[in-house]
Amino acid sequence: MANLIAAAGGMSITFGTAVDDLADSNQADALKWLADNGVERVLTHLTGKANTARLSRLNNIAQAANLQLVVLSDDDAQSSQLNEQLNLSYFLQEK
Repeated sequence: MANLIAAAGGMSITFGTAVDDLADSNQADALKWLADNGVERVLTHLTGKANTARLSRLNNIAQAANLQLVVLSDDDAQSSQLNEQLNLSYFLQEK
């Protein structure tokens, strides 16, 4: 990752959804490392009722690390519901 970040040469960097696959206990360290190394945004697929608590936790960790969490969703209603519940405002529609 360090080589890829260096190769970006100061461009804005968004990290993919790999953070979704990390154990909850490893997410804080990983997001802090990303933020410390110039990443600005992290993508997540965590949507749906089953993932609401995990998404809320991930959003709190991202905010603490000064990262912007971007939720990938293919459902407008789901995006609205998540925004209301968790005050998330960054979504990308997958269609």
